[in-house]
Amino acid sequence: MFFYQFKVNGIQPYIFATDRLREMVGASALVDQLTRRDLTRVIEALGLPIKDEDFARRAGGSFLVQIRARADAEALRDLWSLYVAHKVPGLGFCHALHEAEHYNAATRRALDAALHDGRNRHMPHLPAGSPLARRAPLTGDPAVVLKHGRLADAVCRAKQAAAVGGAFLEDKLNLSDADDLVFPLSFVPTDDHSSGDALINEHETDQYIAVIHIDGNGLGAVVENLNAALAENPAAFPHLPAAFSKAVEDATHRAARTACIDLFKSGLAASAGKPHKKVAPVRFLVLGGDDVTLVTRAADALAFTRCFQEAFAVETRAAFAKLSGLTLPDHLSAAAGVAFIKPKQPFHMAYHLAESLCQTAKKAAKAAAKAAAEEAAGEKTAKAAGLVADAVVAPATLAFHRITTAMIDDWEAVVAFEKTTRDGHWLTMQPYALDGAPDGPLPHLGDLYDLTDLLGRLGRGPVRELQKALYLGEQHTRKAQRRWRENLAKNAPDALAELEPLLRRLTRRTKDQKGCDDRLPLFDAQNRSPVADAVALAAVGDVKGRVS
Repeated sequence: MFFYQFKVNGIQPYIFATDRLREMVGASALVDQLTRRDLTRVIEALGLPIKDEDFARRAGGSFLVQIRARADAEALRDLWSLYVAHKVPGLGFCHALHEAEHYNAATRRALDAALHDGRNRHMPHLPAGSPLARRAPLTGDPAVVLKHGRLADAVCRAKQAAAVGGAFLEDKLNLSDADDLVFPLSFVPTDDHSSGDALINEHETDQYIAVIHIDGNGLGAVVENLNAALAENPAAFPHLPAAFSKAVEDATHRAARTACIDLFKSGLAASAGKPHKKVAPVRFLVLGGDDVTLVTRAADALAFTRCFQEAFAVETRAAFAKLSGLTLPDHLSAAAGVAFIKPKQPFHMAYHLAESLCQTAKKAAKAAAKAAAEEAAGEKTAKAAGLVADAVVAPATLAFHRITTAMIDDWEAVVAFEKTTRDGHWLTMQPYALDGAPDGPLPHLGDLYDLTDLLGRLGRGPVRELQKALYLGEQHTRKAQRRWRENLAKNAPDALAELEPLLRRLTRRTKDQKGCDDRLPLFDAQNRSPVADAVALAAVGDVKGRVS
């Protein structure tokens, strides 16, 4: 038996190598169709006896397939690598072919080693231009086409052509009204609408858009269980990993569909080029496995993300209940990072920030699950605590940031340079757990929404005064807190009665703690404050009240 594995290197860098939404959509479509429609065409062209049930995985720019004859395996390897280089120029990939009696740990290690070597092998960038070749101004690569007075290289041409081929990722959602929808191909409209429908209209060009990256929690532990199950029962390959992969993929699609349906309830604008159709205020750029990346309007971002995360837990629970043959958790949760940017800011940097925020949310979720496991294990041994940890599902978490500076970096750099006061306090409590998460060390997103709404009712002036004091340091903060509390007690006692318990829920501060009787509990035990998070939430229009 021969096992052939193929993987695309750097899907995200390939998709986000441009700031044009049309080219991102095209790149995403190229990668998505590569292991679906294109692979089927190559197999049929070769006349190979490879069926769907021979694949252990076939999604997200990668696949693993078992092939019985050496000649068939080598024919697929040779033609497929040539096809990919021609069909998707500029896309890096690696592949490996290994012969073994069964797919086991040794087979997996051999394939991984070969793929690792392939990733380190430099691929030629074609076409190679001579000194006299004209260059595409956006990339500096040799131009291959002149369209509308603009030179484009081979990569841009392929991406732009694929963008008009259909909404491949959105087609996976099976929306009932899909025929009445068009999906945006630009962030802002052009004067002649030559770029297609835009994500935001001409009256909103100064507003924020949101880059959302969502990733499942705990999938690595499940994959380890899957490998253990295959070690005990090699005959379960490839149908067991294929069934698990399909279960996660389908759950992701259904969760995205649920979130879209909920988003569309607020109403859709008419298409500029096709008045009989409506423009969907969302565009998916990655939708495979448990990974989702999309852009949407800032005002819709957190609501969409929350809906997706809640639906993802429901859908994975239902899917896992139907699987047998391996140890699975009750369900999977998801972590999300949301970066709010202006439409003309560098998109690839915003994606990098969203990914960094998502990783922050994942780490916090894992730490919360570990703490819950240790608490559940009680006085038991560390080994027992580890067993409990495997059964604890990490809470769904979310982290976000509104970009207000020219430099866009990862979340750690943002915290260090923008969110840290002179005395080392943090002006953020990111990430937040969803409302359905059990009480634990993480603040709840619902409480942050309530704080945002309350601060909006108090007015901009007092909130700005408090924000300024927070940035200046603890000495100013103490005075501002006392002044704030005195003014609220005099002018808005009902608001104070609502604000104090809300802040205590977020910061986990109680009245009997030192320093909490004479001023508002604006910082938690780790010296983190949620006020700036509430201001950022209001500034992007995610709630009705604005406090920025």
